[in-house]
Amino acid sequence: MELLDLTITPTGNISDFKPDLFIAASGYEARSVLIPKSLNNPGRRKIALAYTEYTKEFSRRENDLYFKNNDYELIYSPGFRGPDFHTVFNGYEEKELKILIDISVMTRNWYHALLKYINTTRHFSKLTVRAVYCPVLMEESVELRRKIIYDKVHLIENVRDTGRETKATALILGLGSEIELGNTVFEKLKPKHTTLLYADSIQMKQYVENVFINNHALIERISIRNLIGYPLNNPWEIYKILLNLILPLRMDYQITIVPEGPKILSLITMLLQFNYPDIELIIPRFKVKQLKEGVPFHEFTYIDLKFGIE
Repeated sequence: MELLDLTITPTGNISDFKPDLFIAASGYEARSVLIPKSLNNPGRRKIALAYTEYTKEFSRRENDLYFKNNDYELIYSPGFRGPDFHTVFNGYEEKELKILIDISVMTRNWYHALLKYINTTRHFSKLTVRAVYCPVLMEESVELRRKIIYDKVHLIENVRDTGRETKATALILGLGSEIELGNTVFEKLKPKHTTLLYADSIQMKQYVENVFINNHALIERISIRNLIGYPLNNPWEIYKILLNLILPLRMDYQITIVPEGPKILSLITMLLQFNYPDIELIIPRFKVKQLKEGVPFHEFTYIDLKFGIE
């Protein structure tokens, strides 16, 4: 299916959207149920993707119980692998479907897997998707264990452009609160050109300070004009920033994006792959030394997507 329309600043109230299917997620964070509760568990059918990991930490048991008590189907999946969405959508006879998905506590692999399914399916003639997100910002630094795995994800398998394979790499890297993750990614990929993106949040000055402190070594290596802040709750501005970056770079570079930091950045990056499938998207996979919960915003961000077959 093709991405026919992208509305990054939808009008109306978020609760006006009446989905056929609501997809939430159950993790260890208390915000797992924040949006489901706020929206009164919408949808004719409700699914909660549940981690096979972290079954006892923090609020996980309470979250699982909430979803079970409110008639959600729990589908278990490891965080590093996308769920089987062919199974999720098997049995639908309708050709048009409205889907609401809460990505707040999902891994990037999970919602990329949904977009990949949508891109390849021919079962539906039209899908309308509203993706909603409750941001959370870590006020504390996050320490990683040593091993990092770099998952390359595409909407189309085996994308090849022989003209780009010989080009140098231009890296667009999102910065988060993880200590030295950005510098580790930089050393791994060894790009010729690098742009760093960070969420510039007035409400969470401590978070921004931590991002700069934890990525100090990498920031010192990059030209200051290639360090760009983006507004956390303005998806349209994030989309414009990314487009303005990739369009001139595509002529001379193979573009690789590593969208760490708040998840809204990664979601919009993934949408760019519908029009620019040769963009390489890398999702680092790692374990942290100590699990921590961030501070959730109560302002929800959401975007509307329309997919169809033309």
